[in-house]
Amino acid sequence: MGLERRQLWNPQISLWTIAGFNWTALRGESWFMESGTGMGRTLLVANERGAYTLSDIGTYLRYSSERLIELQVLVDEAEELINVYSAIAVDPRVVSNVNFEDAVTFIKFLVSEDCQNLIQEYMRDVYGRSLFYPAVKLLKENTDPRAAEWIRNYAYFNGTECPPQYRYNYPELYDDR
Repeated sequence: MGLERRQLWNPQISLWTIAGFNWTALRGESWFMESGTGMGRTLLVANERGAYTLSDIGTYLRYSSERLIELQVLVDEAEELINVYSAIAVDPRVVSNVNFEDAVTFIKFLVSEDCQNLIQEYMRDVYGRSLFYPAVKLLKENTDPRAAEWIRNYAYFNGTECPPQYRYNYPELYDDR
């Protein structure tokens, strides 16, 4: 799913559309419910009603490990579920008064081996698994080709993290596969 085909503002609507449902019509169905609450409360409501829901894995694992829910994961890895976080340094030639150098320093930290290890190990000791893919290492070493392809399909623009015309210095920060 490329950027042009994905509804970035609401992945849930995208998933229903991919499944062949019209979002507007779906909301009127008697079996469909919107909890209108946060993820934790949504999981509790789904558990109480014996229903299905979409959830982030971190909230699910927390509620499951605390025995607040008995829901089972049906799907936890799919291209349509990928949620890429990106850090973007604003070009100081386009927007004045930005702290570009500190933004780049922060981005360099995020892509560093130390930070990528922190991301990979976050809460592993509690839940027995990673909550996040450390994308930089995954993309460089292609340790999980399927997940790497999903990230490229979701977060890249015409095969690159950032099209060259939008870059300002620091070419080493970009992956141009």
